[in-house]
Amino acid sequence: MKDYQKFFPLIIALVAAFLFTESGIGINAAIFSALSAVFIRYRYREISNSRFLFIIAPNLLTALFIMLFPQLLSKVFWFISYGIMWTAAAVDLRPILLFWQAIISIFQSPFKTIAPSSKAVSAAPSSAEGQSIDSGEAKPATEAQNQKGIPKFLAYILALFIIGLFSMLYISANPVIQNYLIDIRFDWLNIQMLYNSFWYLLLFYGLVILYPNKALQKRNKTPLKLNADEYAPEAQGEYLAGKVSLWALSGILLLMNGMDMFILISGRLPEGMSYSEFVHQGFYTLIFSIVLAILLILFFFRGALNFHETVEKLRLASRVWLYQNLLLVIITCSKLFMYIGAYGLTYLRITVFLCLLCVLVGLLLSFRKIKQQYRNWLFFNQMALYAYGFTFVIALIPYDTIISRYNLSQLDDPDIYYLLRLDRPDLEAISKYSSQIPLDSMVHQRLKNREEAMAYQAEVCDWREWNLYTENQKKE
Repeated sequence: MKDYQKFFPLIIALVAAFLFTESGIGINAAIFSALSAVFIRYRYREISNSRFLFIIAPNLLTALFIMLFPQLLSKVFWFISYGIMWTAAAVDLRPILLFWQAIISIFQSPFKTIAPSSKAVSAAPSSAEGQSIDSGEAKPATEAQNQKGIPKFLAYILALFIIGLFSMLYISANPVIQNYLIDIRFDWLNIQMLYNSFWYLLLFYGLVILYPNKALQKRNKTPLKLNADEYAPEAQGEYLAGKVSLWALSGILLLMNGMDMFILISGRLPEGMSYSEFVHQGFYTLIFSIVLAILLILFFFRGALNFHETVEKLRLASRVWLYQNLLLVIITCSKLFMYIGAYGLTYLRITVFLCLLCVLVGLLLSFRKIKQQYRNWLFFNQMALYAYGFTFVIALIPYDTIISRYNLSQLDDPDIYYLLRLDRPDLEAISKYSSQIPLDSMVHQRLKNREEAMAYQAEVCDWREWNLYTENQKKE
């Protein structure tokens, strides 16, 4: 690593402290992500442009979305994708290991730098172009660490923080010095910012100065394809247990699915059962069934049974079982849409729908699992990769706006109180609806209070937390 690159963690920490101290998340997230992408490009020049764009795209696009419509899910994914972005640029690890490498590096790197072992090395990007995520080849480590104690650049950083911290404390406690500095605008520089810089440095140091974890590297090299020579002939007991249990479970689930389909086709709920109970009951059954299905598939196809002389019979039983679960997903979706059509959208109902999509991905991967002779390790890595991509997509959906507009346009009597409790509802649509339909005076008062609160928040919004949604709340 070049000497000037060793100061990247300090620069990033200072920038983060300036952008985020006593400020919400808005345009500052986009600025920080863009600057970090520039550092990554200089830090890891060996990686190809296509890989670089693939690595930074989720974090940068999420930051841009936050600038338009900040919401909790997008912010959480932005934090996670930031760590994965730096880690994926530094080492070639399978998807499920990248997150853990980022977490381990944050806690491990400062200690390894201060007290390096004789075998400690720093990560460097691989020179091989176009490697697959599942290639299993770790990037080579290139730079041995200084064995004489704390590196010079880290000593300078520590000295800078110590001097700066005590200087700010002395200035705050000395009224004479304060009188000389009172006319100088230091609003942007305060003790809290310096304090945050220290913690940001600890956070980002492990991502920029990354030490590959040996246990994760070893796990990363685990072969994905099963080898028949490694397994003795499987006992008939396990094969029979798998075939009998899967056929029996398929029959039970077929009966349950048939009853639910009859109710859906007839349009009549069982006596004494509400829409909510009908949907929730199916959802809980679905979750239990899918977890059981995936665990059974992973158990029976974990090794030797893949090479059984009549494995096709077991695969047939597995496919029937998985098809029954797919039918259960479709039935539960139908129940959910029926419920939404009657009572509208809420966060809980959207969560149920997103869970159904995740379940669908798990089932599709299970079909692939029983067809191919691969270890369960491949299944978990594929699930991690799909989960990351899926979360990235759903983080770019403005849920409050969708809920507001759907309920106002599709329901005869939407719950205005619920819409006003959303973090970022479509106040313009709610105001337009309330002006056309006579509502309770309390609703009008709450709408007015919410509009005034949002307008005030927009007026006092710091430039760092600027976002388009808040900007639109300003009164003309």
